[in-house]
Amino acid sequence: MKKNNDRLKQVEAWERKNADGLPIEKQVELFGKAFHAVTQRTLKTLSSVTLHVVLDRALHQSTDKFALLSEIKLEPQSLNFGDLVRNSKNHNAEQLIEALRYLLVELLTVLGNVTADILTGPLYQELHKVTADYQQAEEKKEHKKLRQINSGRKSPE
Repeated sequence: MKKNNDRLKQVEAWERKNADGLPIEKQVELFGKAFHAVTQRTLKTLSSVTLHVVLDRALHQSTDKFALLSEIKLEPQSLNFGDLVRNSKNHNAEQLIEALRYLLVELLTVLGNVTADILTGPLYQELHKVTADYQQAEEKKEHKKLRQINSGRKSPE
């Protein structure tokens, strides 16, 4: 139980630093970016099949407690938050953030259990890299790619 409390404290600290004061849609998008960062770091160690099973487990466990999370779609190596972002204004903001927090803690818990907590530290580091500024930087990179594609140039990667 102490490990779950530690995970919750990490998630709450990240949330306070980055999500407080943002509109609900931006908070949901930020959580989506956090999940993406955690899953991408996980793929450096675990197979995509293992990650898919872990994501399925965490989402299933969390959806049992928070039905609104059923709007999140499981994809092969990630979770798709698109429907939840679009519908975020239709949900109670506090309940929505509580549900996302729960899901993130659940994902970190399952990954910790699968890896005997070997990945826990690196996953916390990835989580704390995700900020509202990070989100804006990612959006700018995506817009730049689109502009280059539209102008016929390839994106340098």
